[in-house]
Amino acid sequence: MYAQTTSEVIALLYKKLQNTEINASSIVLGTNYFGTTISNELSFQMMDTYLEKGGNVLDTARIYASWLPNGEGASEKTIGEYMKTRNNRRNIIISTKCAHPPLGKMNINRLSPFEIESDIDQSLLALDTDYIDILWLHRDDIGTPVNGIIDTLDSMVKKGKILYYGASNWTGKRIGEANRYAKCSGKMPFIASQIKWSLAKSGIIEDNTLVEMDDVEFEFYSKTKMPVFAYSPQAKGFFTKYDNDKNNLGDKANSRYLSDENLKIYNNIKKISNETGVSISAIVLAYITSQKNFDGLPIIGCSNIEQLCDSLSYTDFDFDINAT
Repeated sequence: MYAQTTSEVIALLYKKLQNTEINASSIVLGTNYFGTTISNELSFQMMDTYLEKGGNVLDTARIYASWLPNGEGASEKTIGEYMKTRNNRRNIIISTKCAHPPLGKMNINRLSPFEIESDIDQSLLALDTDYIDILWLHRDDIGTPVNGIIDTLDSMVKKGKILYYGASNWTGKRIGEANRYAKCSGKMPFIASQIKWSLAKSGIIEDNTLVEMDDVEFEFYSKTKMPVFAYSPQAKGFFTKYDNDKNNLGDKANSRYLSDENLKIYNNIKKISNETGVSISAIVLAYITSQKNFDGLPIIGCSNIEQLCDSLSYTDFDFDINAT
């Protein structure tokens, strides 16, 4: 029922992303609050630890922490300073996002060629690098034809500013439209997708511009084999928090994830954890990394080294949540 190696933190496995030259570590390090609520010193320590364990993908975005004082671009800038200090740019896959609508005005379209290139240029400056490995469009606007979007992104590749591009919070239907156009016109297609995906089923969708894994989306990825970079894969730590103190989850966890369905999933996870000694956090991530139909790469967000090491343990653990 289960496959595993050791209880120690092990080197991460790698996944060759289809239609690319990228060998990405099976777990991606999210850097949302690097350089803001997570100090530069701790951010550097976390990136050091992640790379030491074989990680090689740092995920960031222009918009990250922009609601904090001096927050906009801080994550990218911290990564840029880290790579310069460590002289390790060649060992890192930079994954950043652009074209996010203004905060509080999610209905505003920022997918024009000017806005996309302007965001890219700002990212390149903050990251202190000549190119971005994977650029993601942070949001979609279904009223914007895919043709012009692909034309713009393909031109950024030809200019050498980005190597590949992906779609964040796009439905499989829209990605399919874009990639059909790319194929017909000889342009680069989207090579991967970022959507919300975890074992926990969220009960509230607070932002209708977000896309979450469901049966329709899963069928699309199973058919196309497109890799999925899963954000919020640990559902804000719901299962671990419930295990530690079910009576002190906090308002957001209660409203988003406390349900009979998720408690049934928790009981299965807890049983597997007791039988194997694998942490709840690692099991939750293994649900994504052990997918058979297509590559799943969870993006983890940690606030300390202990959480990071826990998330990086048992990265080759293989199980079926429905088998218990």
